[in-house]
Amino acid sequence: MRFGKKISKMKFIQKNLLLTASGIAVFVIFHTCYGWQTLLPSNISWLMTMKHDWGMHYLGWHFYKNEAWQFPIGQINNYFSPIGTNVGFTDSIPLFALFLKPFARVLPEDFQYLGLWLFLCHLLTAYYTIRLFNLFKVSALFTFIAVLFIAANPVLIYRGLHPALCAHWLLIAGVYVYFLDPHIINKNKILLHQFILLMISALVNPYLCFMVLGFTFIIPLKLFFFNGLKAVSVLKYLAGSIGSLLFIFYIVGLITIGKKEDLAVSGGYGIYGLNLNALFNPQGFSSYLPQLKWVSSHQYEGFMYMGMGMYFLVFVLLIYGLFSFVNRKNAVKIPKTNLSFNHIPLLPLICLMILFTLFSITHVVTLNDKVLFTIPIPKVMISLGEIFRASARFFWTPYYLIVFIIILGITGSTLKVPVKLAILLVALIIQFYDTRLMLTYRHLTHGAYEPQINSNNWRQLMKEFDEIVFYPPFQATYLTNMDYQQFCYLAAIERKPINIGYLARTNYSAMRSYSDSIKADLEKGKLFGNKLYVTTLSNLQHFSFALQTGSAKLNILDNYCYLYTAGKDDKKLSMLSNTFNEINRDRIDSASEKFSKKVSFAKTNKFKATENDNITYFIEKDRVEDNYIMISGWAFIKSSQRNKGDSTFLVLEGEKGIYSAPAKLQERPDITSYFKRPYLDDAGFNALITTDSVQKGLYMLGIGIKNKTGKVVYQLTKKQMAIGVPAFPTEKKATGLPPYGDIAFNAEVIEMDSTDIRISGWAFYRNQGANGCKISVVLKNNETIYILPAEVVLRPDVTAAFKGPYNLDNSGFTVKIMKRSIDKGNYQLGIQIKDLKKDFTRMVFTGREVQVW
Repeated sequence: MRFGKKISKMKFIQKNLLLTASGIAVFVIFHTCYGWQTLLPSNISWLMTMKHDWGMHYLGWHFYKNEAWQFPIGQINNYFSPIGTNVGFTDSIPLFALFLKPFARVLPEDFQYLGLWLFLCHLLTAYYTIRLFNLFKVSALFTFIAVLFIAANPVLIYRGLHPALCAHWLLIAGVYVYFLDPHIINKNKILLHQFILLMISALVNPYLCFMVLGFTFIIPLKLFFFNGLKAVSVLKYLAGSIGSLLFIFYIVGLITIGKKEDLAVSGGYGIYGLNLNALFNPQGFSSYLPQLKWVSSHQYEGFMYMGMGMYFLVFVLLIYGLFSFVNRKNAVKIPKTNLSFNHIPLLPLICLMILFTLFSITHVVTLNDKVLFTIPIPKVMISLGEIFRASARFFWTPYYLIVFIIILGITGSTLKVPVKLAILLVALIIQFYDTRLMLTYRHLTHGAYEPQINSNNWRQLMKEFDEIVFYPPFQATYLTNMDYQQFCYLAAIERKPINIGYLARTNYSAMRSYSDSIKADLEKGKLFGNKLYVTTLSNLQHFSFALQTGSAKLNILDNYCYLYTAGKDDKKLSMLSNTFNEINRDRIDSASEKFSKKVSFAKTNKFKATENDNITYFIEKDRVEDNYIMISGWAFIKSSQRNKGDSTFLVLEGEKGIYSAPAKLQERPDITSYFKRPYLDDAGFNALITTDSVQKGLYMLGIGIKNKTGKVVYQLTKKQMAIGVPAFPTEKKATGLPPYGDIAFNAEVIEMDSTDIRISGWAFYRNQGANGCKISVVLKNNETIYILPAEVVLRPDVTAAFKGPYNLDNSGFTVKIMKRSIDKGNYQLGIQIKDLKKDFTRMVFTGREVQVW
């Protein structure tokens, strides 16, 4: 009895010593890689100064903790506003975010848990390595060496760039649960352990969750086929697991009812696939091996380098296996356990690893910088792959199994213990020397974070507004790399919504709708008094009309332009802006001269109506409002080989007179390339011209070009402009739609602002010309169908592009709709064409939506 107690006590001491030593080793590894300061909750400097995904992870949490609870419970509104996002789509680890949000009021403003999470990932990786090696009866000393290999393995260290994806312990835990002996541990406990892992993974990251889900399938199947688990129990377990998983996703907001985030990325599957050289490509992190080539830089996701220490162990095993085969006496033996290791119980695990491996490689098989071949696969696999586009990550579990098998091969050999210890220690030294750059290359800052912009000035500005609006919206970089992080950080502190950011998944449809809306408002000169608009000099042209009409005031701070409505009566704001502008007076004057100078139509008699085809042109965009027109496109004299120095004029010609105004040059090297001329870069133009001096009426648009010799060429287009008279079509509700037809189409532009919708594009019946056809736009939802006649837009480019025998010049269309004349809702966009000569009508849906709100 005493002897037995003594053995038990020794095992207890060994166990605790192993856990303690492993914990200390993990801390040393973590400190070497990241520095212990990253564990300090108040230290956000290392996250925000890297200008990488770490900033997104922290900002997602920062905005989330400051917002009120709502449903779904992971929703964030003020980041990436007005669309918002979810704490899961910022990879902010919902597991921690949900737990800590109730304590937001008592937490410091700058509070982060990502350092603690990274440390726990390493610690739990070590813990489950110990649990797994205990199943194989591996001694404490050898298990500790295995912990050093696994806790500092290159893939885990590399993946530190995405903390949520560092939970590799979930995968090792899945392997551990798979090998649990149901004769020793109750089957229900095994299944419960796996269920808990699945629920945790659901609140960590979808990629890891899907990998853990693989174990959720094969573990009950293994118990069913080999350990007597009833089929009903398997079905109940799988149904309960999947149901619980979907429930968590739903209440957190990672999945929603109806259209929202675009989980799939079209064409993404295959780009991020696993290169066949992955296990041997150190990607510049080896002291011995050179970096191998890739097919594309996206294959960084397939970093699976094992390290020279592991290759040394492989070499030893090969020599040992060869020696054993020759002697046939010292074959490799796995230590005796209570587990069954014949090939049948391993079949589910082997099948899962094969599936993960094939999915990670994708149907585009690559080696170094060569595509070996592409395999045709079902569309359903493509769709799944586009959701999990970084498919190379799915090799993580096979990777760890390979590492475990190699180490177990050494520890389970019949070599003497001192020899095995010497081999493992030599391998460990080689491994750490080989990967030393990876272990030490991060030099992270710590302490207080201070953005590179003037925080105090920007915060004072933000306090005066309800919302921060960047234009263009939803970008990550404006003037400096990832500068969105600086402004989002300040907006989070001030509790202000901001329309920029960076996300793992986004709602592209909502993004387009909002972008079109804000763009249309700016083109009308509409700025809202509660919003601070921020842009760059390169994008200031979009504010031209507001600046020309004096409805907005231009200011510059830290080389960013900020604007707000001129009618905002705020003395403090005016004093702040005047102080900032004094420092940037020259830049403001230069920008004002370029963008604030008002351009108007003037009456003229210099141009004579003509229909001569002397000018090649295309009107890409035109807009007529109450007191201005906005037109952009390109034009050049047809005979011109070089148009350097040519200037373009826009002309309105009607019964009330002829008016002209200059257009601004917009460089278009694509025109030179398309028409294969020496130089047509000066063909592009854009114009924002007030129509105050133009008498109301209908006018034809003309284009005039003056070349560098002074010669003027003028030509009327077929574009009609309604100045001061109604231009909206009369919408007609329909009870039904004509049959589908063989129609080629492209709905190129869908723009919305607070009052209007504009839709433009081209459409024609295949195998016939576009003359004699009337185009209408169709808006349809479950309750209503609207038919809106469109205006013809001349599109010679469509004729040229299709290179057929038919004239498609009249295939262009545009329509402007007043929002108040349309019931609110989501509408399918369709195009209807009536052939006036043959008297028949057909239509087609475009696959796009128009949201009226």
